[in-house]
Amino acid sequence: MPVLIPYTESEEAFNNDTVNKKENRRIVLWNFSDVIEDSPASGTGWIFFDRVQTHGAEIEYEYGTGVARIEVNSVSVIIVKRDTHGLVFSVCPL
Repeated sequence: MPVLIPYTESEEAFNNDTVNKKENRRIVLWNFSDVIEDSPASGTGWIFFDRVQTHGAEIEYEYGTGVARIEVNSVSVIIVKRDTHGLVFSVCPL
């Protein structure tokens, strides 16, 4: 299944690291909001997501909350663009 919110290069490297795979550690991006539309029926808006590191099924670190741009085109395909410069709200690791 394709991801909705794209990973950064460093997140992909972390997830593809042999040791992290063996220990079942990964970075996940969980969207938790509805689409906040620019204007009603505009087909564009924003979603919020949490960036966390998991170890198995448990959250090991919570990095913070980010925002991603979302667009729906004429065939209902969702296109998401993420600001890769940082998070909107940063959290200290658990």
